[in-house]
Amino acid sequence: MNLTTRVPDGYMVVAPPTLIAAQQNNELRTVTCKGEVAVAADTLNVRSGPGMAFKVTNLAYKGENLKIYQESDGWIYVELPSGKLGWVDKKFTRNIDQSPVG
Repeated sequence: MNLTTRVPDGYMVVAPPTLIAAQQNNELRTVTCKGEVAVAADTLNVRSGPGMAFKVTNLAYKGENLKIYQESDGWIYVELPSGKLGWVDKKFTRNIDQSPVG
């Protein structure tokens, strides 16, 4: 669609304005599980980021196994048994002995 603008001798056809948006990097990255921990506290807050200032988004319960995907300053990014993701304070978890049984 072309637009017109008034000039002294009549009208001039001009191109429509162009909207320019910042492009985001849509690069996909594969993240692998780095191990598992079990929840050691009765209930454990799962947060939206690695720190106490971040919002609690879910709860994890004692004995649940959580898959670890990332670590940052005493916090771990985990997957809950429900498939939901979030950050938990590592000091309220315990390592799972993954030695083969048999």
